[in-house]
Amino acid sequence: MKHESHLANLLSQAPLFFFEVDLDLNFIYLNKVQSGFTEEQILGKSVIEFVPPEYKTSYKQFYHSVIETRQSGHFEIKAEIQPGIFGYYQFTLAPIFKDNRLTSLLGISQDITDQRNNEFKMKSMQIKAEKESLLKTNFLAEMSHEIRTPLNGVTGFAQLLSLSLPEFAKDSPEFEKIKKYISGMNAASNTLLEIVNNILSITEIESGKSSLNLVDCDVIDLIKNTKDSLLLFAEKKGIKIEIDSNLQHQFVKMDKGKFLTIMNNLINNAIKYSNGGTVLASATLQENMLTISIKDEGIGISKNDLERIFKQYERLESGYTQLNEGFGIGLSLVKGLCDVMGGEISVQSVLNEGSTFTVRIPVSLSETPTHKKSESRVKTYQRALIVDDNQANQMILKALLKKAGMQNSEVTSSGEEALEKIKEFQPDIVFMDLFMPNMDGFETIELMRKTNLKARYIIVSADAMDTTIQKAIALNIEYMTKPVVFSVLNSMLNSQP
Repeated sequence: MKHESHLANLLSQAPLFFFEVDLDLNFIYLNKVQSGFTEEQILGKSVIEFVPPEYKTSYKQFYHSVIETRQSGHFEIKAEIQPGIFGYYQFTLAPIFKDNRLTSLLGISQDITDQRNNEFKMKSMQIKAEKESLLKTNFLAEMSHEIRTPLNGVTGFAQLLSLSLPEFAKDSPEFEKIKKYISGMNAASNTLLEIVNNILSITEIESGKSSLNLVDCDVIDLIKNTKDSLLLFAEKKGIKIEIDSNLQHQFVKMDKGKFLTIMNNLINNAIKYSNGGTVLASATLQENMLTISIKDEGIGISKNDLERIFKQYERLESGYTQLNEGFGIGLSLVKGLCDVMGGEISVQSVLNEGSTFTVRIPVSLSETPTHKKSESRVKTYQRALIVDDNQANQMILKALLKKAGMQNSEVTSSGEEALEKIKEFQPDIVFMDLFMPNMDGFETIELMRKTNLKARYIIVSADAMDTTIQKAIALNIEYMTKPVVFSVLNSMLNSQP
């Protein structure tokens, strides 16, 4: 009896509402402190009387299911505890047996109002964050489109001038001066494009929208491409770029675009912060880990600054670094891209002696043969269709295709026009803008495919967002971002789709 009295006292003081009901759902016990009722007010009355009207039927069904199944269960209700203020309560029922016979039900009621309100608050914050993320993504896509579209005109016409210069001005006494002007225009537009790409990339990483586009890559070819693109810059500063690796024509699967951005930023920095000497790029592959090191003989980094260099918008304050342009996002972008690729970056440096940046990226070996790729054209295209609502873009792409050897190309300004055009023109390659009035590029290509047109489809868009590129890949459509670069265009025409 003493033990039972002690147990009853514990239950009465417990921070939960304990109660017992008979099989007719009438109260036969409750712990008075937590219930807020006296025994006279509640004992002998049906539990259903105290349930909000909208829950009476389902609550009764819940009780009967516990009785029928002989198994415990849970039920939750929402009740207005004050005008406009609601509480949430969870009920747990468990069958009580005596001599293997079900005699009553033990109930526990718990106030879970704070828990539910916190969940609702978190859900509301999540929805708000998702909306803000979507707005940010849409803004990025729009900004990318709005900046890259005019930039496509600048770089496109600069490329055409450069490609056409020998033909039209080779005998001019001003040839070298004109060539220098065009070279400066190309360099300025490329710098602007690099800034735009870096800002968009790092913002995309911050918003969690950056994803991987895994393709077969020749590691050394990509490093050589980066070297070639920076060769003029290096020569101006009296710097040699060397590559040390035994990975000749070793193919791996990784994100080509992100890898090139990493290489470009690291080698560009090595040249920028050196004044002569050698920049050495080395590459090794051990099991499934690709290791790239970029070593320079430049100004180096002090121990105090090593912790800061990967932080966004941080620039070292030495006089030499102040002579070089930049926003302080290059290395933070490299680190962000390494993180997205599942890799890491580290640095070793001695002030006034040089630095070595080492990138480690997990990759998988590609099934692509490691022998030298064929230099011959995979296919000669006869008829190209350009679909773009911007006249300058039409003109540039048509002219660049002509420079690449494609003499027969037609242009249309909308998806509807393109669908009419293919009835008579029958192109074997289609260059499709993405954002057009009424019908976008994806929808137009889908409708073209339904006509059984046997053509290669390439999206040419100012939208450089990973999510958009991934959508194109999922639809088996190739993707090229604006501004259109002649070497990239020519490479695509000479590659297997």
